Amino acid sequence: MDKNSRSKADYIDESGFYVIENYDIKPPFASFLSGVAGIEGIPMWSFYVNRGQVISSIGIKDKNNCIMEFFPANEAYKMVTTNGFRTFIKIISDNSNIIIEPFSVSRSENIKRILKIKNNELRIIEINKDINLEIEVKYFTIPNEKFAALGRELRIINKSNIVRNIEVLDGLAAILPYGSNNKDYKEIGNTLRSWMQGEIKENNVAIYNLRSSTGDTTKVEMVNNAYFYIAFDDSEKVLKPIVDPENIFGYDTSLVNPFKFKNSVEKLFESNENICYNKVPCAFSAKQAVLMEKEEVKIHSYIGYMNSINEVDDNLNKLLSKKYFNEKIIESNKLIDSIAEHVHTVTNYSLFDEYIKQCYIDNVLRGGYPLKIGKDKVYYVYSRKHGDLERDYNFFSIEPNFYSQGNGNFRDINQNRRMDIYIHPFTNKENIKLFNNLIQLDGYNPLVIKGKKFYIDKRRKASIISILKKYEIKNEDILNSIHNNEFTLGELYSYILKEQNLSSDKIRPLIDEIIDICEEKIEADFGEGFWIDHWTYNLDLIEEYLDVYPDKLKELLIDDMEYKFYNSPEHVLPRSEKYIIDNNTIRQYVALNKKGNVNQWIYNKEGKIYKTNLITKLFMLTTIKFMTLDVMGFGIEMEAGKPGWNDAMNGLPGLIGSSFAETAELKRLACFIKENINLIENGLKLPVEFYDVVKKLTDNLSKNLNDILPQSQYWDIISNIREDYREKVKYSIDGTEKILYKDDIEKIVDKIIQK
Repeated sequence: MDKNSRSKADYIDESGFYVIENYDIKPPFASFLSGVAGIEGIPMWSFYVNRGQVISSIGIKDKNNCIMEFFPANEAYKMVTTNGFRTFIKIISDNSNIIIEPFSVSRSENIKRILKIKNNELRIIEINKDINLEIEVKYFTIPNEKFAALGRELRIINKSNIVRNIEVLDGLAAILPYGSNNKDYKEIGNTLRSWMQGEIKENNVAIYNLRSSTGDTTKVEMVNNAYFYIAFDDSEKVLKPIVDPENIFGYDTSLVNPFKFKNSVEKLFESNENICYNKVPCAFSAKQAVLMEKEEVKIHSYIGYMNSINEVDDNLNKLLSKKYFNEKIIESNKLIDSIAEHVHTVTNYSLFDEYIKQCYIDNVLRGGYPLKIGKDKVYYVYSRKHGDLERDYNFFSIEPNFYSQGNGNFRDINQNRRMDIYIHPFTNKENIKLFNNLIQLDGYNPLVIKGKKFYIDKRRKASIISILKKYEIKNEDILNSIHNNEFTLGELYSYILKEQNLSSDKIRPLIDEIIDICEEKIEADFGEGFWIDHWTYNLDLIEEYLDVYPDKLKELLIDDMEYKFYNSPEHVLPRSEKYIIDNNTIRQYVALNKKGNVNQWIYNKEGKIYKTNLITKLFMLTTIKFMTLDVMGFGIEMEAGKPGWNDAMNGLPGLIGSSFAETAELKRLACFIKENINLIENGLKLPVEFYDVVKKLTDNLSKNLNDILPQSQYWDIISNIREDYREKVKYSIDGTEKILYKDDIEKIVDKIIQK
């Protein structure tokens, strides 16, 4: 091991940065900046690795809208050094010129490299004692703006006692223009280059887009939006960019050596065309400087997305300001600090205090940050599905809008919101309602939760008109837009901001009043299957709510009759259709089948959404899960084709596997019902289809517990009852209810616990 590898352990410095010395020769890892831009900001996602200049991919919304090509971790470790951000420094002397590339793979023992990580900011530093230069790069995402962008600052300091005459090329080696699709580019990248272009506008802003749509169709459409790149120096002079990589690398298609940079910067720009076609463009800027001892030179840059090229022009003066640039760095870090302040902790161990904050930030990035809107509605922002470089199988989506919300999996969001009732008591029953509503009649739930949308019932049109008059809004377009459509909070805010040109302090109370009269719609998708463990987190939400509101037990479990049943477009097949013989063994490889078009919620025969209370849903969930105990009565069957949270166990369902962890959770749920059974004054009103199931289960379970019915026969009978029930309620229910009286409830719950 060389001496660079023997640097001290990682640490937190006095400014709160997590510091990794000689990061580039340590084992590789991948991570990401938060993608949090504030409720009045447009988020940009960004991933980094501890190689090269670290940023490996950036973009808006999802992988298919990436500015830098999205690479999974193993490829990012390789590609970031060529396709990522690059800096070339030419040191000019009387004898000869030398070109160095800081943060490249090449390094000597006299080079030290440092990575610093904090909130929404990254810094990398190279201390090169061979030539006595120190190079620092800062990255941060721009908060609280109408556009999404990554800010970058390059700083070169002359640490020697001699004058340094230098030329600098700095920027991004490869950009996928707006309109490119990451997946398509990986498969037919050479073809897609035919539509790509990078163009330098008269104001020296570079824009990148496809010239037209790329579909193999007769209708060809223009691509009007674009990504942008701007760079300026310390005098706030905009620097002309280079968009054609051939002007830098020449014939070197590997993008390793900047052969054209051997010429002076002036000659470089003599051949610099204002547009490049039919190739993957780049984004570089150049700067000449004479550095006296201890002097420095800086290049500031932005790369990002605005809704139109005109918006770039409108914001140019603001962007070309050092004051604005530096303020945004501070603001982006304070944004994360303000979120973490909710769990501010002071102990004798400051590292532990910071750990608590980071845990909460991690919860927010998975489960979301709750906002109270209107009088009593809750809206989560900032969440995202974990689609990081090491979990490249997940397709994340972050709404590129104000009040940004993202997609997430049922389990991930659920478990990351379990503490919210303690930290944000105003969330009240929000999550209990959400996750219990998504439980289906068959005991399963959809995988993907996309967020929340609003709509206005047609009967509330007069109320909307009244609100608009109150705020002196006469434009009927806004009425039609929000009255006839579903919308996110960000879409509503963006529309009002654009069409009415109101200040944010006037928009917020207007939005509160509109949202107050809106109905809510949960956006959820079946996803890839039914996991056996998702339901187990719901009881955590309930118990923690009762920690804060113990006096609301009856109201929670009994009085609120607004709980529904989600209805997925796929159903669990009966054993007769999914069990097969494979190499003389029984296997279960295909467990689900499509139902076809279904309503999002279960309706009764009168065409109304069927609703009940929480204790009834919990009792039905307990019963149906109990009926999925395996043939030996030990574990919950992986009957729907997916295991629990551990995806490495994906093969177990095919082996007709089961899990004991969920059996333990099931007993916990049954005990919770037993503890609160006295709240049920008379009985529970059950759908007639389920009432019949309970009666049959009670009879057969009694026989089994009394050793009258052998376990294998009991399992077969109960499985048949379960399958018959699921077939009856596949699309809807009759709606007729029967009362299961308190004594009968207690009897079956006791037997479930006994079993």
